Amino acid sequence: MKDPLKKFIRLREALTKRRGEIEAELARVSEALGALVPIGIPLSPAAPSASKPESHTIRRSGKLSLAEVVLSVTKTKPLPKAEILKEVTKLGYTFKTKDPLNSLGSTLYTNKKIKNFGGGVFGPKWLIRPSSPTRA
Repeated sequence: MKDPLKKFIRLREALTKRRGEIEAELARVSEALGALVPIGIPLSPAAPSASKPESHTIRRSGKLSLAEVVLSVTKTKPLPKAEILKEVTKLGYTFKTKDPLNSLGSTLYTNKKIKNFGGGVFGPKWLIRPSSPTRA
């Protein structure tokens, strides 16, 4: 009974050590990129893939949903729909549809965490628009 337990402990220690090495390497890569790409947001592949595109809303893969990416893009100020689309694709989010603006619009109008500030400008629901008058 002790032999399998010792084997398990050795394997666990080896995996823990390897995880530390990988995390250190990821930190160096992030530093080299200058934090241009937020961690957790998947990058689109450089070359088109022959395989079926992966869904960006599957949480167990560690990727962000479109709504989460929109919230990160608009966290400082609300933006128009076209500008949000530009920023989301700049971050590497890829759409499976031929009309990404339609897909984005669906997310903007249906997600409860995203607010329409009027005039086609959207942002996080908690964000107070700087140009809006304050109530006394």
